[in-house]
Amino acid sequence: REEHAPLVKSVPELTRRMRRYVQNHMLDEAGYAEASKAMGGLALPTAPMDFDGVVEVWYDSLEDLQASTSSQHYLDVIRPDEMKLIDAERCVMFLINENVVFDEANRPVAESG
Repeated sequence: REEHAPLVKSVPELTRRMRRYVQNHMLDEAGYAEASKAMGGLALPTAPMDFDGVVEVWYDSLEDLQASTSSQHYLDVIRPDEMKLIDAERCVMFLINENVVFDEANRPVAESG
């Protein structure tokens, strides 16, 4: 949180190709209880999870991802720091194509009856 993000931001080879970098940190137990209540009592996990966050790294293309993660600066500086943060044996990575159903610029409007 306090060290890796500034390190990533300091590497132009990464930031010029990344569209977005987001760190998502897990809520604490009280946060889960509050969210469960707000969602009508939906059962949410309460036991400690095997991870404490999820990172989103957005690229416009696989070529941008490859260029970023094969740069010497990434391999020498960023990758060693990542290996301190993740369990490489159990880390799960999803490469996706986003399908935006709606966003802030195109929010559905309820029809008046």
